[in-house]
Amino acid sequence: MILRHTFPLRQRQLLLTFARVFFNSIFEFIIVPDKFSSEVRSRIMSKIRGKNTKPELVVRKLLWHRGFRYRIHFPIQGSTKLVKPDIAFPRQKVAIFIDGCFWHACPKCYKEPKSNVDFWKKKIQRNRARDKEDKENLVDLGWHTIRIWEHEIKDSLEEVIDRITKHLNSSKTEWQERKQGSES
Repeated sequence: MILRHTFPLRQRQLLLTFARVFFNSIFEFIIVPDKFSSEVRSRIMSKIRGKNTKPELVVRKLLWHRGFRYRIHFPIQGSTKLVKPDIAFPRQKVAIFIDGCFWHACPKCYKEPKSNVDFWKKKIQRNRARDKEDKENLVDLGWHTIRIWEHEIKDSLEEVIDRITKHLNSSKTEWQERKQGSES
């Protein structure tokens, strides 16, 4: 961008602010530079994990200590695609998804990003559509799904674990009844 090479930082900021205020309709054509170089941004983004995130590890550890045994990223073939929940209990047919508030647009605490808005809107819409499709696939197969938001784990971890435990215990009795019915 021309502004970067010809004006010091403070003047660039003033010019961009001026452009935002007075030329709002044409501002979308002005490229606002990222705070970080592309190499640094790439390194930052590469550290973001999709599996084995801290919230997942915390929930898994507490479930394990309560005596529950589970499978992680257990592949379940749905009618339209393969679904891999974060935590799965195949015997009880319970799948748990632990979603980040930003990545899956939590209704309570999601805030739209201010930069690269079109990219992030599309990305998050795709994530939400995939979440919906995954749930539909699992429900069609008779699975129960539990969706846990990142903020729920931060705010009230024990309530989350109790909710999962209660659901698993009710699913366990359903599974035992199905098993006894098939043996008769």
